[in-house]
Amino acid sequence: MNRVFSTLLPSSADFLPIVRAMREKYGLPEVGPEDEPIEEIFLDDEPVSPQEFRHEIGALVKEIPAHVPSQTPHLSMAKSQCLFAL
Repeated sequence: MNRVFSTLLPSSADFLPIVRAMREKYGLPEVGPEDEPIEEIFLDDEPVSPQEFRHEIGALVKEIPAHVPSQTPHLSMAKSQCLFAL
């Protein structure tokens, strides 16, 4: 799971609301390179599969408008890289 967030975080400020929402929804801590990776994700005490988690992030990334005037060249590439990583 760390790879998913590390792909999102540095790419574009447009992804920060997604990262924050996912962390809040699933109670995920911020994890640094020195920390243990997140092995399991739970929602309401039920395990969430990595596929479900990635699918949810992918759906949220696809909702980001394609045209953001201040970051259009970077956003398109960042979205593509994120969806490829998922």
